[in-house]
Amino acid sequence: MKSTKDLVEVLLEKGLPILLYQGMYDVKDGPSGTEDWMRSLNWSHIKAFWESERSIWKHNGVLAGYIRSLSNLAHVVFVSAGHQVFCFDPSNSRF
Repeated sequence: MKSTKDLVEVLLEKGLPILLYQGMYDVKDGPSGTEDWMRSLNWSHIKAFWESERSIWKHNGVLAGYIRSLSNLAHVVFVSAGHQVFCFDPSNSRF
């Protein structure tokens, strides 16, 4: 599989919004693997991104996931989901 890390770096530096998301139970491309390559991004705001607070995200009062966002990069982890996030809880697809 070819990495898109270089493309993500270019888009971030151009100021385009990037949303990365995973299901908490994704054993193929889960949050820990994604966060590993995200930490090595060549992006001017990467240090501040990781120093920013990860927030709890609720939908209708129920925990839906966690989000970290800074500038034009957002990373969302959906709870109770695997590799195909929206197949696990279609109600979250409204976002």
